[in-house]
Amino acid sequence: MVKLLELYQQVKEGIYDSLVTSFSRDIVNEFKKHLNSNSKSKTIRMPSEWQTYEGTKEIIDVVVSFKKDKNMAEDFEVGGFASWDDKQLEVDIVYNPEDIPDSLSKLIGVIKETLTHETEHWAQYFYNRPEDIKTSIQKRSNIEGLTGYEYLTLPDEIPAFVRGIYRKAKYNKQPLDVEMDDFFEDWYSNSDNPKQDMKKDKISQVKKIWINWAKKNLPAAQFSK
Repeated sequence: MVKLLELYQQVKEGIYDSLVTSFSRDIVNEFKKHLNSNSKSKTIRMPSEWQTYEGTKEIIDVVVSFKKDKNMAEDFEVGGFASWDDKQLEVDIVYNPEDIPDSLSKLIGVIKETLTHETEHWAQYFYNRPEDIKTSIQKRSNIEGLTGYEYLTLPDEIPAFVRGIYRKAKYNKQPLDVEMDDFFEDWYSNSDNPKQDMKKDKISQVKKIWINWAKKNLPAAQFSK
């Protein structure tokens, strides 16, 4: 039974790796074209065929926007969103062209993290997996009123965040918990935490919940201790 469960997890991880690798390769190629062009912004649409567990197929558009900003303090910012109504997986990349290619490798890691996060949300929507919940954060009416802790511990966000950070950890060849620490350091200091409601004790609580989930669902994950 244990071996079958491990095989099931490996198959799922393989599906994610294949999708994210394909998406990220195409996005990085388009990003390099945009970096070398005179265009300040550009949006591309990449149709993607998804096989559902019911045997049907759905076409999902991966919509990626690029925008140059020489005045931004950070090297880049990457945002993502899974839009079921529009059947889109959206990725927005804003970057300072003067900081690329020095930070290109770091950017690729964040692109993979974002893609994995949003791919997990689509998998929750499409795939009838035993652990999937039947509702989504996008269907909630009080998203804006959630604290950082409440948002990061939603049943559908835990696997999305952990799988995304895990994908980035594998790319960076870092232990998963170390990559989580980097995530929380950024979260605590940037615009994702405008009210500073993610105090140190809340961060440790979220990290514990995430690590427990990872140990149950990501048997290949590596930890620093």
